[in-house]
Amino acid sequence: MLAIGCDGDETVYIGSHQISALEAGTGAADDASVDLPTRSNGCGQALGASVNTQTLDVAGYSRMYRVVAPETYDPERAYPVVFGFHARDGDGEQARERLQLESFASDAWIFVYPDARVQQFANEVVASGWQNGPLPSPFDGTEDLEFMDALLDRLAADYCMDRQRVFAAGEGWGGEFGAVLGCFSRHLRAFAQAGANHPYFLPVDQDQDCVGDPAVWIFHGKGDEEFPLQSGVQHLEFWRQKNGCGSAGEPLEFDGFASDDECGALMCSGPATRYCWYSASVGHDVPSDYFGEAVMQFFTDLL
Repeated sequence: MLAIGCDGDETVYIGSHQISALEAGTGAADDASVDLPTRSNGCGQALGASVNTQTLDVAGYSRMYRVVAPETYDPERAYPVVFGFHARDGDGEQARERLQLESFASDAWIFVYPDARVQQFANEVVASGWQNGPLPSPFDGTEDLEFMDALLDRLAADYCMDRQRVFAAGEGWGGEFGAVLGCFSRHLRAFAQAGANHPYFLPVDQDQDCVGDPAVWIFHGKGDEEFPLQSGVQHLEFWRQKNGCGSAGEPLEFDGFASDDECGALMCSGPATRYCWYSASVGHDVPSDYFGEAVMQFFTDLL
């Protein structure tokens, strides 16, 4: 197993109903703002189409997202929600196709696939990409976090959902945004990321702590040509420290494993923390032979 190596565990906080001030001198967040109802205001309303593309105006921009609800949708049942975040220059439909989460889910989930906004970032890169939070970087910004605040409020009004059971999975830049959302908001119970850049956007060297407290599963390719495996190792180390985990893990295996796949579940005093260093043959792609099935089982076990 590769050694885990990186510093870090802390952050600043943004967002609307999630964010609270730090208690003076303790670094501990006020937990009162996380008392969200398990049934949203959308309960009791009839559902239209089970697959629905919608828009939401946030910060002066019209933002698109796709919602996939069960065909057996029950307006009196509070459903957990899974967000799928796409990679650079993709969209929600691409995330739905590549992450393959629905293929391994029961009819007890609502899936949501937002689109990132095409924009010019500080380094003059123009891309459909996610703003990676408030810390200094060419890709910093908080509008996407505000978008997620507003989107969750809209979903809670339109669907019968459980606000305490919100999950996310993402690939590449979408995996980075999952980590940003997990750290800088209290939205997520857990997230899984595949092939994300190194965690420069997380508070590795900041004298603060994440407001979020999610379970985490880091996937990274041994032969990733975009971001070396060390990027995944650094992500794991960040969350290992934050979630009170040891360095050793219990090995995990799944149907579809390649001979050089290596996965494990760390022993943690805090939220569950897992890793998968997947086959070099997969490159920068998602390990489609088992990613969707393993992630949905992970989320299901946390309900």
